[in-house]
Amino acid sequence: MKQFLPFLFIVLFISCKNENRPKDDGGKGETIMKQVVEKAGSDSYESSTVSFEIDGNTYESRRNCGQFELQETITTPNDTLVNLLSNIGFKQLENGAEKKLSDEMINTNSQKLKLVNYFVALPFGLNDPLVKKYLIGETTLNQKTYNKVEVSFEELEGKTKPEKYVYWIDKSNHIAFAAYYNLTGNVQFKEAYNPRTLKGIRFVDYKTYEAKTGRPELKEMDKLFENNELKEVNNFKIGNIQLNILPNKCE
Repeated sequence: MKQFLPFLFIVLFISCKNENRPKDDGGKGETIMKQVVEKAGSDSYESSTVSFEIDGNTYESRRNCGQFELQETITTPNDTLVNLLSNIGFKQLENGAEKKLSDEMINTNSQKLKLVNYFVALPFGLNDPLVKKYLIGETTLNQKTYNKVEVSFEELEGKTKPEKYVYWIDKSNHIAFAAYYNLTGNVQFKEAYNPRTLKGIRFVDYKTYEAKTGRPELKEMDKLFENNELKEVNNFKIGNIQLNILPNKCE
């Protein structure tokens, strides 16, 4: 049986339609997610430079009060490929020269870069007023109680990521775990582990799980995880984190 540690944090993506949106919860979801962001120190991300490594590739995010640039550097023995995404758009450099890409490749590379940075920065951005949060219930696992909060991004970013997420949030410390449908329709859990705090910002790594058989319903995922009925399919390790928080304050 899984033992839920105090820092456990997993996130859920659900691809579904607006008519399934939960009813108004009186602002409870908004309040809970604000506590989650504050607990993680994520507001400092709004004006910062962060570099890190994943799977041998180097990444850097530069943010300054709504302006951003995300960079991925892939180095091989013969070439250096740099992907850059900013408020202006996307471009790719090969050995310093810009490459011409199809719209499909621009979208694919942009989404990959956004998704990597999304997980590294979580829960940064969840306090944005265009991100909708709804308390949809609670559950008890291993004698701990969790709020379930649905987070919707469709009005903010359209098709840049799956439409909805659900977070299971520990009621005692405002840390969470959750599950998601990925873009291929598979149901997955992302378990956060190895928490560390750098200059007041909490970073975690992620283990991704899928059901050993079948495609379970969302309501089954927490129990499957608790009963060790999920298989690990990926390990998202964030290495060599370097963080610089800028002195300016964003309004």
